[in-house]
Amino acid sequence: MNPRLYAVEVLLQLLPGAHSPRSLTTLLAKPLSDKLSQAFACELIYGVTRWYQCLTTIIQIHLHKPLRKKDRDIHIILLLGAYQVFFSKQPDYAVVSETSNLSRLRYKPWAVGLVNALLRKLYQQQNQKNAHIAHIAHTQVEYLNPKLAFPNWIKNNIERSYPKQATDFYQTNLTKAPLTLRINHKHISTQAFLVNLLDNGLQARCGELTNTSVTLSESTTPVHTIPGFNQGQFTVQDEGAQLCAQLLQPQPGERVLDACCAPGGKTTHLLEQCAELAELVAVDSSAKRLTQTQENLDRLDLCATLKQAAVEQLDDWWDKTPFDKILVDAPCSGTGVLRRHPDIMWLKKAQDVPALAQKQAKILRSMWQILKPRGKLLYCTCSVLPQENVELIQAFVAEKTDAHVLTVNIPWGITQTVGHQLLPKIGAYDGFYYALIQKN
Repeated sequence: MNPRLYAVEVLLQLLPGAHSPRSLTTLLAKPLSDKLSQAFACELIYGVTRWYQCLTTIIQIHLHKPLRKKDRDIHIILLLGAYQVFFSKQPDYAVVSETSNLSRLRYKPWAVGLVNALLRKLYQQQNQKNAHIAHIAHTQVEYLNPKLAFPNWIKNNIERSYPKQATDFYQTNLTKAPLTLRINHKHISTQAFLVNLLDNGLQARCGELTNTSVTLSESTTPVHTIPGFNQGQFTVQDEGAQLCAQLLQPQPGERVLDACCAPGGKTTHLLEQCAELAELVAVDSSAKRLTQTQENLDRLDLCATLKQAAVEQLDDWWDKTPFDKILVDAPCSGTGVLRRHPDIMWLKKAQDVPALAQKQAKILRSMWQILKPRGKLLYCTCSVLPQENVELIQAFVAEKTDAHVLTVNIPWGITQTVGHQLLPKIGAYDGFYYALIQKN
């Protein structure tokens, strides 16, 4: 399939107006056979998803009359064209010609002229801007503002919770996420791994927060082609997520639980951190994702006890033996990983957050029941919303008289009244929240 047409088909099933919106993970499960075409299509899909709101405003300004609901595909085609005008290095004539032709491929030849004229107008304004002509069209300057790309429910939360960091948050989440690896020090040191990469023509740098992280300069490098993959020398994992094992500090002889474990990144890290655990139990509700967890364990030659169940339903999986340490990587809004999953902006709504917080609290209470006295529980999310993080932990500690949030000396993130909040950084880590709680 034409990569631009493929992008139209995917975006029709995701962006506002879709009958039953689906995630990009699901929609991209059947990629194009040609890798270059797939890469180009993904660039368009992710770019339009990130900038949807801004591009829609620009298109509406230039349309003489609104498109009909049944012509939503033409709106998507215009979005693709506008994104290429402002962000693509494709030649002008190719963008105008190929994007206009999508109308024919969608059996709407009447729209060819409309798309052609609008894109030419955008290019004309863009060229005027680049040439610094006195009478500059301000369309791009005014409406391609990072803040305007985000739905109100996210903006309201960010402006209220992180007013000083809001601008950086918007800019960071409109960039491509880096490809970060966690180096398995049982097989190779970080420095030796970097040398191997360099010998194979790959540029990379050490992480900022952990001694196990390496970030590649090229984020599109196929993982299986990176030297050491089959030998278990590394795992793909964001540096922020790598902090979990470092904070929980599993010790020899301990029984550890990884709740909501799939696809196993943190499970394998806990085992790499301490191979002498008495047992590591990993629970997840998805059979498919548990299969991925087992595959990761096999590749790294590690062992864990996997159980498929809703982790809060203790009668379905727990053997009545309490745990020394528990990692609760709770399902959340994902607002700390928007640059990796920009579809979250359009798949989730403000009203979803309280429901997620209720589920998180339920999981937390269940896990507390099976934690040993003086045991430690690390609660974490890839969210930046206080309702899912600091406010939830404050309420939990107020409810449980035997719960005490430990103070951890760490030189990163924003220290909250309870726990620490990491905000995403361009070219580096994602957004995460952590709270280490001990049972008195």
